[in-house]
Amino acid sequence: LQQSLVNEIESSLIESNRRLEEIGSRYGLKRPMEIITQRAQRRDELNRLIGLHIAHRMESLCTKSHALFEKLEMVSPRGILKRGYAYVRHENLQSVRSFKQVALDDKLEIIFYEGGVESRVTRIKPEILRGIENAENRS
Repeated sequence: LQQSLVNEIESSLIESNRRLEEIGSRYGLKRPMEIITQRAQRRDELNRLIGLHIAHRMESLCTKSHALFEKLEMVSPRGILKRGYAYVRHENLQSVRSFKQVALDDKLEIIFYEGGVESRVTRIKPEILRGIENAENRS
């Protein structure tokens, strides 16, 4: 009975030693610092790639926002005036959209890109648009 108990304990110790050696021979337990270093390098590489991606995305967004700003500027009142158009209004600040809204001797304010003038209506020319259309057709 004693010998059987000793044999069983020896067998259990042998099996435990074998399992201990097997676990101890695993790569992660042999060189833990090497694994930590590799993972730290991978983390650094991922951080670098994320930084590059963010920088590229920010540059792309800046380019898009600049283009949108330029488009918005083109259709803004100042952008329209900058292209050579003018804004006309009566002295009471009502905008004038048609020659039919003015009468002889009305005071008008004409606003350009970099300033304006005050003028008085001396003549109304409803036919002037035909002259502009003819000039455009010749071009």
